[in-house]
Amino acid sequence: MIKPYIMKTILSLCLLLLMNSIAFSQYYFYEYNMYFPNNYSSPQIQQNRIKLNGIKEQYQYKQIMNGKDSSFLTNKRTYTQDGLISSNIFYNKKGKEQRHYQYDYEGSNVSKYKYLKKGKIKTWSERTYTDSNEIKESINRNSKGIVSTQSTYDYIDNKLKQISTTKKGKIFSRIVYQYYANGDKKSIEFYNKKNKLYKVTSYQCNDEGKQVALKDTVQVCKIEEHQDSLKIVSYMRTNEKGKVTKSVYKYYQDTVLVEITSYNTKEKINYSTNYQYLEASTFITVTSYNNKQLPRLLSISIYNKSNQLINYQHFNKEKSDDHKYNYNDMGLLLGEETYKNGMLKSKTNVKYILY
Repeated sequence: MIKPYIMKTILSLCLLLLMNSIAFSQYYFYEYNMYFPNNYSSPQIQQNRIKLNGIKEQYQYKQIMNGKDSSFLTNKRTYTQDGLISSNIFYNKKGKEQRHYQYDYEGSNVSKYKYLKKGKIKTWSERTYTDSNEIKESINRNSKGIVSTQSTYDYIDNKLKQISTTKKGKIFSRIVYQYYANGDKKSIEFYNKKNKLYKVTSYQCNDEGKQVALKDTVQVCKIEEHQDSLKIVSYMRTNEKGKVTKSVYKYYQDTVLVEITSYNTKEKINYSTNYQYLEASTFITVTSYNNKQLPRLLSISIYNKSNQLINYQHFNKEKSDDHKYNYNDMGLLLGEETYKNGMLKSKTNVKYILY
């Protein structure tokens, strides 16, 4: 049996990568670690880890294994006492600042973000959230602080009903969501700056997953069935010209993703990806098959008991990248070693300053 946290982690990652969705969080500005792919847990878990350890500043130093012993600063982060990131600065090999991000928070409902380059503000962003943690408004500003785009989000019974966007004060786009009485999504309507409907994604399908006849509409149908211990979910997408493509997701015991297969309009396989899990060492292997069903190992991931990535291997034909991570007893990342085709290429160390 696979541990529940592994199930949840992998399922969430795969769905994020393979399905388009609109999802926002109160902690929108708490960034995932941009150097290390170990932060697969939620931003809330990351925030709690920083808060509990009393982290004030975080420094990342990198050493290239080219015969030189010196390492250089690549990234500096500062955090609030609540564990939220307040600044994130990246440097080049010469110690020159390349990118600078600043974050500010007004209670739990407003987050502000600034991107600076060479000490000057390039863009500003603001996000406002409802008390139920749903995004309410999004504002983007240019370097002079003038609003470039502004989006408002309307909800009915906690379901997103409409997104309205203005650009330089004028209506730019509108997206309207329709639902059935049971809460299932019925359709998504897209309107342009002239408030003219130009695209519809419909979820109106009969029990067999066949499309209901609708003109000039992209339709998405879903069929769910069970075979032994597998749940099989098929999505069929019909474009405006009536061409149908299909994606099939297979889950073990309803939650653990084990296979994704994509079919083209001729019902032939584009690719198939298998996910395999071994509980003892929490191995996760990803194997892809092309339309000729020739297998290719894509990656192997190994996690510790705290669900932190300790080894990630990525394969590209005969080449491989290998990343190894180590942590302290409190779960804080201490460093990374990067290998290419078995040869050590770089080391990165992380240092912390506490409040």
